[in-house]
Amino acid sequence: MAASRPERRHRIRRRADMSLLGGIRPPIAALSALLLALAGTTAFSLGSVEDKALPEAVLTSQQHIAEDAAVSLRSSLDETVTDLRRVTGHLSSGRQISADEVLDAVGDTNQRRRGAAVVELGSGRLLAARGETVPLNSFDARELAEQDEWRPMLVELAGGEHRLLSFGLLAVRGQEPRLAVTTNSLRLPDSCAAGAAESEENARTLAVVDEHGEVVGPARDRDTRAEHRRNAQAFAPGPQDTQDTSRDPQDASQAPQRTSPGPSEAVPGASAPRTAHAPGRHHDPHAVTAVHAADRADGEGPSPSAEQLASFSRQAVERTASHAPGETGTAVGFPGPSGHLLGERTDGERGDRAVAGYAQLTAPPDGPKSPAGELGLTVVAMTAVSETASAGIDPLYGLFAAAALLGVGALTIWLLVGLVQRPLLGLFLESRRLARGELNRPVAVARFGEAARAGRALERLRRQLLGEHDADGCRGEDGRRDADGRGVARTRMPRSCPGARALLVLCGVLMLVWCAPLAALVNRADTDGVPPQLVSDQRDRTGTVSDRVRRALNEGHSDLASIARLVDGRAPQSRLVPLLERTMHEHQRYESLYVLDARGNTVAHTGSSPSHPAGRRPAQRGLAVLGEGGRVPVVAGYAPVAGERGLTVVGEFRIAHLNALLTQPGLGQVRLVDETERVIGGSSGFVAFEQLDDSRLSALMAESRAPNSRAGTGRSSAYGASADAPYAEARNAAADRLPRPTADVHGPGGDRRIAAAAPVLGGGPADNLGWSTVSWQAPDGLALPAYQLENRTVLVGLLGLTATVACLGWLHIVVVRPLRELVGRAEALADGDRRTVLFPRHHDEVGAITRSLEIVRQQLQEQHKRGGAVAVPAGRN
Repeated sequence: MAASRPERRHRIRRRADMSLLGGIRPPIAALSALLLALAGTTAFSLGSVEDKALPEAVLTSQQHIAEDAAVSLRSSLDETVTDLRRVTGHLSSGRQISADEVLDAVGDTNQRRRGAAVVELGSGRLLAARGETVPLNSFDARELAEQDEWRPMLVELAGGEHRLLSFGLLAVRGQEPRLAVTTNSLRLPDSCAAGAAESEENARTLAVVDEHGEVVGPARDRDTRAEHRRNAQAFAPGPQDTQDTSRDPQDASQAPQRTSPGPSEAVPGASAPRTAHAPGRHHDPHAVTAVHAADRADGEGPSPSAEQLASFSRQAVERTASHAPGETGTAVGFPGPSGHLLGERTDGERGDRAVAGYAQLTAPPDGPKSPAGELGLTVVAMTAVSETASAGIDPLYGLFAAAALLGVGALTIWLLVGLVQRPLLGLFLESRRLARGELNRPVAVARFGEAARAGRALERLRRQLLGEHDADGCRGEDGRRDADGRGVARTRMPRSCPGARALLVLCGVLMLVWCAPLAALVNRADTDGVPPQLVSDQRDRTGTVSDRVRRALNEGHSDLASIARLVDGRAPQSRLVPLLERTMHEHQRYESLYVLDARGNTVAHTGSSPSHPAGRRPAQRGLAVLGEGGRVPVVAGYAPVAGERGLTVVGEFRIAHLNALLTQPGLGQVRLVDETERVIGGSSGFVAFEQLDDSRLSALMAESRAPNSRAGTGRSSAYGASADAPYAEARNAAADRLPRPTADVHGPGGDRRIAAAAPVLGGGPADNLGWSTVSWQAPDGLALPAYQLENRTVLVGLLGLTATVACLGWLHIVVVRPLRELVGRAEALADGDRRTVLFPRHHDEVGAITRSLEIVRQQLQEQHKRGGAVAVPAGRN
């Protein structure tokens, strides 16, 4: 039977009295919704952590290694081209000089050059040559002069090796224009090429690939310092046509030469280049690469490693070509396209797998123009990584945790609904009934907490409205009797009984039973969760950063030495300043350049104010640290000028330039420290000359500087056996006894770190500084399955704890605290307090009960005025 119209109107009005956002329902409903959402998040997030045999962090690390190598190679090539242009530019503004003098100046500035030649620009006639044979027939000097393009270019020699040709124009007044040409090999730094490997398992192959996917600069395992000595001997003044007999067998065909041919001589012994690579030039895509040439020299086909490297090279070129202009490979630190590649497995389902990172040589968008960035070269770093499953990752763990949360959450919601919400709603209905005058039926009293106390107070008020009084004549709580002299008996519930607050605490404890283990105990990763490859990569990258610092300092000192050779001790200051300013403009590494006399006084200066103490004799040569105890460390290089005046060229390096070398994506915190472990530079904020103060890092630095006793450690190569294998083994055995980078995973729990240290050693003036590079990072920030599971577990536990605190706190503020206050007022009213007016403060159940109690209070006052007669009011609140 349909409800009557007045009854329906009554229900609608009763619902309208309740606020949509206030009251007891919203907190409990919000907690239910949050727990359901958290259960789904738990099942998805914890169950979706894949047990990857190759974690994403390992792949990203290979990408970073390729980026580091690309930056090092680009800087080295740019330095080579800039040095030649600076020397020829300075020589062009001076007196007339011979071709041999040009080669002397060129050889002094950069000993990494393999060969050099001077030719007439108009006729192309060779005037002088040193070092290995320069392939002059690979370019047309007159065509380059007409186009006014002196960009470097790549050429492939007959033996399959590639060389970078750099050009410098000599336009001396009174002489025919001449062109200085130098050759350099595309060699990566030894720290990148060797990878600081301690076994064949950790060996890494790096190669330089051109825009057609051919390997043009393989990272061979050789002693670069011996190579630099051979180049220095090739450029040193000596008898005509002398050769260095200490060269390796494979370099015999490239024996250094020093010639000064006559006017009609052709290039002596010139080997015709097979292919010339330059922007816009034709290239034969079927040319034999260096990898295949080395393999075919052994009479065999390409090895699997060579085929894998060739496949990686093709994929890297395709991916870099598909990048949009200006697109970067990583969020911070590398300006060009980069990425990682996966190869084939070598041993069944779980075994070694070839992985590679690639990075294209690209100039920084906000930096100077990069000659090497126009060559279209890409660095590919390939290594074999063992595929191992992460221990302790159960794909069903997320479902179990979600089911446990649903169980605990259901119990919590049942307690809140059964012991707080329903009694409060019942109390609300009973108070409304009394306010309407329905006094025939006793008040339904709850069994627990504040609702029970309020229910008993309502029952006493109902009896008072009916005119019923206790016979003991006791006073009310305020000490006053009723008008007829009879008191109202107190039937309060003892305050020691648990109430709604205790219930909220119980619910919080229940939720804490689920949240606390997830946030603090369950799925804790240990050192086994860090793949050994990441530790090896941290060590290798730290070694690369250390090598970049060493090379930057040595190249800066080499610049100062070349300036010192170009400085005429008798020249006035007006001629020295332009040379210093041009060097400052070409190189961003200097804070200031100046020339000191024998007494330490400044003769010429450009840039910031000199930090060298006035009146102190300058150092004879090398590098030194100035400004100790100051706010900013100052690293200065000294290069004496030949002559009787005792001049010295001094260059102060920008500490920001060194800090930029230390800032590498994915490497964590990096610090450059001296031999006393004082901080000189860092990738992030640091205090100059503060102590490192870390015993674990100190132990790593001491270990990195200790000679390695494991001589003869083998290194794998993608190029097969070569003719100089005995020589390479001897060089490797000697290199393995030198200090090398070290790394380790140490620290307990949340303080666990992957740390590495590498000495700034490898030859040059930077060795005398005694510096070291240290790096560390927390593994929990890496994309490792064990740490991803730990992070997600902690996050889920914290989310559950947050939801519990938020909803239970909301419930306590909105419901429990006002309800306790309401109970006190209801009991006071039942005890005889008729003077206190009850004002509702909230538009919810507690506020509605307060309004009903106020109506009851007014009814009791009216009843007293009528002399105790029971009056049933009409209408509603």
